[in-house]
Amino acid sequence: GHHHARFRLVQNATSGLIDAVFSRSPITLADVRYSVETSSDLQTWQAVTTAPRLAQAAGLLQSTFGSIDLQAARGFIRLKVALDADLDGTPEATTTSAIHAWSRMQAEPGRQTLSMPLLRPAVFRGVVQAVNENSIVILNGETSIHASLGTEESCFVEVLSGPLAGRTLDIRTAESTGNTVTLASKPDARLLGARIAIRPHQTLERIIPAVAVCGASEARAADRVMFFDTAVNAFRVFWVKNDGPTLRWVREGDATLSDAGRRLVRPQEGMLLQIRGQASTLPLFGELRITPEPPATGTQFRGTGSVLPLPPSTLEARPGARIRLWSGDGDPSTATYLNYQLQPAASWMDTRTGLDVSTLKILQPFRAHFFTPAN
Repeated sequence: GHHHARFRLVQNATSGLIDAVFSRSPITLADVRYSVETSSDLQTWQAVTTAPRLAQAAGLLQSTFGSIDLQAARGFIRLKVALDADLDGTPEATTTSAIHAWSRMQAEPGRQTLSMPLLRPAVFRGVVQAVNENSIVILNGETSIHASLGTEESCFVEVLSGPLAGRTLDIRTAESTGNTVTLASKPDARLLGARIAIRPHQTLERIIPAVAVCGASEARAADRVMFFDTAVNAFRVFWVKNDGPTLRWVREGDATLSDAGRRLVRPQEGMLLQIRGQASTLPLFGELRITPEPPATGTQFRGTGSVLPLPPSTLEARPGARIRLWSGDGDPSTATYLNYQLQPAASWMDTRTGLDVSTLKILQPFRAHFFTPAN
């Protein structure tokens, strides 16, 4: 059903740090207990003992746990709800929210890759009841799903179960009505019965606010971001325009210098960030993705989708597949690619040294790499 992101992460407008916000009914239930837990590895969880700031907002009691990233540059957080029906101190049942994560990325002068494995909170979750020519129908009673879709933001369907789990499908919001969601591409009949989530897309401005990097009056002096376009096998460039009172992202070659900050950044899409001015800190945060991205077709510049380091052996690939890692991620003063290829014996080999890196965690979270599947 409809979601209102009762537990979420937000960036504090004053401190620039990340706050965890939990909203609930102001009515206290004696047998229900709420707690917030954090982890550094997704294995061990500890309750947050710091008292939150309390406030009333839209008829709800809002608890804010401030500056969760002050002591740890990267971490995970979730809400835990316990039911103690007989009030004996031992809960009969517990449940947890979706896991959220944060990472404060240090963008140093030079070029480095970036990807965003974290999602924005879902505005709706449900089950596909029918698949039509260009739309899907999701049963939701008399409440309109379309009402949850903001008119100012682009949304997508994330498939959570079934044979298409992990797929993402863009929504045509203006053409959607009621509980019928119109898609930008022809839907697969196998969507029938699948659990789905509807989410707003990440955008360039949300991930890298123009004010967080250095702008200039001309492209050659400004910080910039490059997205790889598989259709032309080349990068598309966006740079930060500084016209005095404002900073904004613009697309290279756009004579109108229109604001391009709403350029969509798709799940796991890779970026090459070039810092020409001073170093910058980028606070990245959002909800963990629970469904894997399908294997890439053709050469892709992408992240792993994970928030933990991974070895190449976790990739779904056939012998002959190749990976290229950007050396600037480890040392921004360098600018070359490190090449790896999957051998017939199912081992990933460093093509320069001959070293088997299959089990080495060389694929870092929040970074991107070139992946070319075998022919």
